[in-house]
Amino acid sequence: MKKKLQREMISCEYFQWTIYTRNGVWQADGRSNAVDAGRNSLGTRDYEEARKELIQLDRQMAVDLGLAEKNILEAIDEPTISISDGISEYLADCQNPSIVGGVRPSTVKRYVAILDKFETFSRQTKLKYWSQVTNQVVKRYVAWLPKQRKSGYAERTLTIEANTVKQVNRWLIENEMLPHRYRINLKVKKINDSPTYCWKPEEVHAMLELTKGTPELNWLWRVLLTLTYTGARSGEICQLEWRDIDLNVFELTIRHESGSEVNGKSKSRTTKTGKTRIVPIKRVLADMFSQMPATNGRVFSHPEDDVLEPDKIRKSLIKDVLTPLSQKFPPSGTGKSFINGRVHSFRHFFCSQCANGGVPEPVVKKWMGHSKDSQMFERYYHLNDRDSRTHMFRLNLLDLDDRLNGESDPDSN
Repeated sequence: MKKKLQREMISCEYFQWTIYTRNGVWQADGRSNAVDAGRNSLGTRDYEEARKELIQLDRQMAVDLGLAEKNILEAIDEPTISISDGISEYLADCQNPSIVGGVRPSTVKRYVAILDKFETFSRQTKLKYWSQVTNQVVKRYVAWLPKQRKSGYAERTLTIEANTVKQVNRWLIENEMLPHRYRINLKVKKINDSPTYCWKPEEVHAMLELTKGTPELNWLWRVLLTLTYTGARSGEICQLEWRDIDLNVFELTIRHESGSEVNGKSKSRTTKTGKTRIVPIKRVLADMFSQMPATNGRVFSHPEDDVLEPDKIRKSLIKDVLTPLSQKFPPSGTGKSFINGRVHSFRHFFCSQCANGGVPEPVVKKWMGHSKDSQMFERYYHLNDRDSRTHMFRLNLLDLDDRLNGESDPDSN
């Protein structure tokens, strides 16, 4: 049998390729062409299969790079999954139990909304199969989206839309429903800036004073105080039970109990990270809890129907708090201001205060339930000008700094 070459140059219909193995898997390098065809994995350890994959890759790259029409792909004698069926398979997998890769119902709901738009786009552009979804198609989809509504879409939303399509493509390939050569390798710009407004301390004080001083809003005061002092998500606060609070050690437990049983009854309280965490609480929060009537059920309730949900907190915050206080904190400049804040802004506030107070990042991540690869401090580390100057003047880069310049903190004078 003829021995396989370590590296081999092959001329195809559109490009010249160098094929070689990496960790036993065949790769194709087309970067030496006049039009850079990139470097791609052929997704197989078999040499003959790699040669077949290379022919299809050559055609696909020619279409992606505008050197050939899409109809050359129709000649590929290979059945591929339809866009509709591929989406259905992906969403069905997402709804599996979390221990085998399933995601939260709220995440599935978000995926459905995104993929419904992609299906609409596919019908309008006559796309039927996932094998037709290329880098260029994803670019056209992202360009098509803002035209579908007057207000357009924020860059962060467009990033999520593009990455979700790429995610489905990758899942189909990993589950052998789509050949590897159809992998979308489009690089999508990562948006790190958070769109959420971060409260200022004086704004939080005003909101707490208003809700505490208004009897019919006392329920909201208790919720906002807890959000302020724990940095918890609103959904986690709504699910909080009295057994989660231990005033003897000043701790609050935010539990993940998906599929567990308590007192013989099925419970389903989940966290975003799928993990239970403990948050220490300050005296002001412990005093508030001690003055509330404890029961065997949930800590917080809504005055109208007893059941507290995140959307009820959001609506009351906007109507009963932000709107009445908006004149006290008018917009300044063109950026977001007090009136644009939302429930999640309390989470931003908590983390920004922790950061400014010098609390180590790993500790804050643990309190707030962030994963290890979270960009939390990039999103939440808000320093005002005075804080920024204070940190700079505290920094002594050389022992001679102060003696050389006679420099002192102007804000301390």
